[in-house]
Amino acid sequence: MASHSSFSARLVVIEGNDKGKMFLLRPGSMIVGRTKSDIIINDPRISREHVKLEFNAETGKVIFTDLKSLNGCQINGSTMPSGELKDGDKIQIGNTILDCQMGLLPEFTQDTRKEPVLKTEKIQVASEPTSSPENEPSPTVIGKRPPGAPKPKKPLTLVLSGLLILFLGISLFKNSTPSNNVKTDQNFEIAVAAIRTEIEKEQPLQALNLASALQKEFPNNPELEEILGDLYEKQRKLEPAIQYYKASIEHQNPSKSIHFKLTKAYLSAGFQALALEHLKTIDKLIKESPKDKELFIELATLLLDHPELNQSFERAIIISKALQTEIAPDSTIGYRLEGAVLSQTKKLKEAEAVYDKALSFSPNDQEVLEQLAATKLNLQDMKGAKTITEKWLNQNPNEVKALLALSYINFYDKEYLATIPKLTSVINLLSKTPEAPRRLEALHLLGMVYWEQGQRTEAESYFSQACKLGFQTSCSHQALVTQEPSSPAPASKPE
Repeated sequence: MASHSSFSARLVVIEGNDKGKMFLLRPGSMIVGRTKSDIIINDPRISREHVKLEFNAETGKVIFTDLKSLNGCQINGSTMPSGELKDGDKIQIGNTILDCQMGLLPEFTQDTRKEPVLKTEKIQVASEPTSSPENEPSPTVIGKRPPGAPKPKKPLTLVLSGLLILFLGISLFKNSTPSNNVKTDQNFEIAVAAIRTEIEKEQPLQALNLASALQKEFPNNPELEEILGDLYEKQRKLEPAIQYYKASIEHQNPSKSIHFKLTKAYLSAGFQALALEHLKTIDKLIKESPKDKELFIELATLLLDHPELNQSFERAIIISKALQTEIAPDSTIGYRLEGAVLSQTKKLKEAEAVYDKALSFSPNDQEVLEQLAATKLNLQDMKGAKTITEKWLNQNPNEVKALLALSYINFYDKEYLATIPKLTSVINLLSKTPEAPRRLEALHLLGMVYWEQGQRTEAESYFSQACKLGFQTSCSHQALVTQEPSSPAPASKPE
């Protein structure tokens, strides 16, 4: 097995149904599409084979070619049939936006492992200055700084934070002996408290620098490794997050939550097989602690958030029943898990009965109201869905999903005047993320409302806004298709 230096490249979904997922690019050609592709994205507006990527690991170049897809490919907002992707480019296909992340990796050994495990050297924080130039990491990747690259500057806040850690304990750690272990532990706790303070202040980069500095003195501390995993996960740097979570487990982290964090990181990185494999470890923990309420609730939450993990519906039902009767009878989570499993198996009437039972003792539970409203819609019980959605909205007037769901119900009931203010609220609530799928749906539906009322100018305005932001259903609406040739180009591209 040969060792060599190489570039890495990945695509991270930052908007769309698969938001948060990461796809590593392997050297050579890869197809991105909706089905039967190397990278599969859950988006109905993406073609089966949408775009081809050619990744050269030696040069770091990624070349893309649109495979004559129905809805095209946009790079940083411009439609392009082919070209080279750069680090930080935003690729939009359908309603999905991916962030291209590229950089150098340290030397690694080629093998057939199915997960991204870096060589067993310490991971260094991207902006952390070190004592020797050869150990300085690149600003965007884990590993060595490319030759000739400028040294990253030390922000004053980071210098002060580093001095704080040194003052609080690191200088003492080196001189600690068995007689002052208690003092060393106290200094370590003070240092960890300083890191957590930076996290609470929403200063992840400073927290990462403090944690990385502290880890040099405590390289195998599972608590610190878990913190580092959390910090990298929040930055969507999933490879180091996975590595730190695994190291934390290997170093006997007593927290059972670390197993759920690792499983979720695997899923976000697109490693479903590894997530399912680690689920066996969680099952073992359940058997060893059959009365652990928090453990059961975390597992149920994981299965609710990631139904793709429900490989055994029978097991999920057993867990849900245990939660309902013994483990957490005062919570609705057992009922929500059972209802979700029944819905997955198309037993909608049974799922409806389970949610109704949950509401009987927790009538204002928003998660139950949401799931029950969706179930009634699937059963085409529009009246029942409307009643539940209105109740859900009363509990949280700014809940976008509830506003959009009730807007659809009002629209199909031809209650157009009731629909407009709800859709306007959705558009305003999501104004900071103008390309958010639900905001685009609201723009399109508002166009439909005005179209049905014969207000063509207003309808064209909303269809045009949604179309320019990539909502192809609006582009193909007859209000835009039948415009004069001077109309916006996207109007000629059908869905």
